[in-house]
Amino acid sequence: MISVSTTRRRTGEVTVLVPICCTVEYDYTPGTPDVPLLKTGDPGNPGEGARCEVTSIVERWFGDHPIEGESREQRLVDAVLRSNAEEVQRQLLADCENEN
Repeated sequence: MISVSTTRRRTGEVTVLVPICCTVEYDYTPGTPDVPLLKTGDPGNPGEGARCEVTSIVERWFGDHPIEGESREQRLVDAVLRSNAEEVQRQLLADCENEN
């Protein structure tokens, strides 16, 4: 489970922070190291950074409440996830790199 930032929900004049959490499935590709010099003496090539891509959202929670079926809350959670896609990917990459 990954905790994705928060969104502000307004109630009258009071602003309340509501956590949005979800379980996602994603593809992780580990990075490759730089190769500064090949065995032949030729210049090497730069490595590639690790990548991840969210393939689906399995479960969603708005606060402590699971969201099931098509609903306004589900669309809101999905919109927040899309608008924070880079942060979600950063968190997933950090989790994967910490496991290795």
